[in-house]
Amino acid sequence: MDQVTTVKKIVYGGWGLAHYEGRTLFLPCTAPGDKIEFRVTAEKKKCLFGEVTRIIQPSSLRREPECPAFGRCGGCHMLHLGYEDELEAKKISVRESLKRIGKVTIDIPPLTASPSRFGYRNHVLFKVGADGRKGFSARESSSVVPFPAAGCLLIPEIMREAISELRIESPAPGAEIRARLDKYGTVHFWGIDDRTSPPDILMESGDFLFPLAPDAFFQVNRLLNRQLMERVVSLPSRTARRLVDLYCGVGFFTLPLSRIAGEIVGIERDPAAYRSALAAARLNRVANV
Repeated sequence: MDQVTTVKKIVYGGWGLAHYEGRTLFLPCTAPGDKIEFRVTAEKKKCLFGEVTRIIQPSSLRREPECPAFGRCGGCHMLHLGYEDELEAKKISVRESLKRIGKVTIDIPPLTASPSRFGYRNHVLFKVGADGRKGFSARESSSVVPFPAAGCLLIPEIMREAISELRIESPAPGAEIRARLDKYGTVHFWGIDDRTSPPDILMESGDFLFPLAPDAFFQVNRLLNRQLMERVVSLPSRTARRLVDLYCGVGFFTLPLSRIAGEIVGIERDPAAYRSALAAARLNRVANV
């Protein structure tokens, strides 16, 4: 039998938080203020997870998602909210996580919004279903939700077009394919048997170039990368003789921070990212990392 509750807020991962019989309940694709019918689908520790069966009274924050696959695809969690409301939900989530986990209470400064909610990603990992159609995994599932006709809105048009032009018979069903957009605007693919893929590509952010291994992490928001780099370097601090960058990846922050430190040490466990970071330091002639 379906139950009724009201969503209180959005928490990490885009889950709507509500309560049921004195227990915390997490519901996907809900908005603060939604009065909904739901059924419990899973129980983990002291928490419940459920799915919405009917929205009795929608929240004033709720809006029609731009993507027709929203709710089935596991890629997006908050397209049913306006972008400003999404930012506010993330701000609250960060503040509460710091307080709950780190016992730190601070005022989160105003967030820097992306110039566009869509078309910002320079990297995507997608799958091929048994029917040959390309898409993302469904939420909490390994099944594939095909891309809508216009493609995934999170990636730029040039990537959507390149993905749509891939021959259906080229990727094997169940294959996982990686696509990246390099600094020159070229789309590269890995994971397709009959396509030759480069061993690395060149990415750019700020004044730095990064030779990037296919599976190494790089900041995905191509519209905000420069601002993100500049924000970290400009954080108030005493002039440090030595800095340590934990989980430094390919050196995205390590290299610009080298300009304000006598020496900086980057620590990274992923071998591909480590090799990319060394190559980036050489390419950019950074000697104090």
